[in-house]
Amino acid sequence: MKATRIICGAIAIALMFAFAGGLAQSIFKRTESIAFIVIVALVLIMVAVDAIQGIREDAANDD
Repeated sequence: MKATRIICGAIAIALMFAFAGGLAQSIFKRTESIAFIVIVALVLIMVAVDAIQGIREDAANDD
């Protein structure tokens, strides 16, 4: 069960990165502004950190 949650979480994060990265690239091509890329990068870092913390909490609670 724990492995299933990790796999589903990894798929969700990969999809989030792909969608947000593509959106940032598209907007950058149209506007030539780096600001949106920085915002997207910060949001994706927060998503990754939250996922890692959630996995660690799950591992600690399953013991």
